[in-house]
Amino acid sequence: SKIKYKPVDEDHPMLPRPPYALNKTAAENMYSFYYSVHGLKTVSLRISNPYGPGSQMKHSKYSMINWFIRQAMDGYSLKIFGDGEQVRDYIYVEDLAEAFITASITSECYGKVFNVGSGTGVRFIDMAESVVRSVGMGNVEKVPWPKDYVNVETGDYVADITRIKAACNWKSSVSFQEGIDRTVAFYRVNQRHYW
Repeated sequence: SKIKYKPVDEDHPMLPRPPYALNKTAAENMYSFYYSVHGLKTVSLRISNPYGPGSQMKHSKYSMINWFIRQAMDGYSLKIFGDGEQVRDYIYVEDLAEAFITASITSECYGKVFNVGSGTGVRFIDMAESVVRSVGMGNVEKVPWPKDYVNVETGDYVADITRIKAACNWKSSVSFQEGIDRTVAFYRVNQRHYW
């Protein structure tokens, strides 16, 4: 659904429309049910946009940053829709793994929902330009929004990570640029395994 306010906290209205979003919301409700009724130690994590080493690079479906790194390393243009001013919250994969581990072993987290992100917004154009700089190849090209994408664009998203910081004493530690540089370095060495 469209973002109503930023940063987005766990109480932000959810109006899931696509089946993917409906399934995620249903899963959260099931975890809450099993925690409340059966005492199962569950935690729901709402993950922003992960990136980093080890992700598949065959298409953009799972990580725009990783896809853009591949495109830049192959010397292609990184195509961004519109003016590139849309904002997203990106989280480095090691920080994400740390959040999963910390939340799963912290009893104060059980039965709750948490946003997991960096808590910092990055404009899409800045993300793409960071990739090009780090890779040393490629370029950024602005293209018009496809008609079918305009309707699903949520608006700017930055995760409010106040709750997970308080409950789990967790926050991301890898800066955006450091994460980009680490990811590029990984794929320079391991490119043949992921292309």
